[in-house]
Amino acid sequence: MPAVTGNSSLEDVCFAVCTELAHVGTVAVLTGGSAATYYAPEAYQSQDADFVITFSSDAERAAVTLRDLGYRELGGTYKHDRNIFTLEFPPGPLAIGDDLVRSYDTNKRGAELLHILSRTDSV
Repeated sequence: MPAVTGNSSLEDVCFAVCTELAHVGTVAVLTGGSAATYYAPEAYQSQDADFVITFSSDAERAAVTLRDLGYRELGGTYKHDRNIFTLEFPPGPLAIGDDLVRSYDTNKRGAELLHILSRTDSV
């Protein structure tokens, strides 16, 4: 399991969360300002990661996975004791305005993966 530490960047957090959720049957797609930060970190710097869950075979296992990564839920936001980046899971479906998003990108970094809105959808 990739660790989230006090030194983990937003990108590190996003890859770790998405990878570990995928291991327990949950597909989470990075959206919003955090997706924009991934593509253009020099233009925008988000302080949280917004994931829309598009599929989950076991919501309880997903919650345990987030706890195992060091996150705890406080009022709908997941906070980490040592890392500044929070997690949010806005309700689906995955959409931009009223338009449903039917596809997204999956980026890989070694053994980790990140489901994310496409570059053009996140602008």
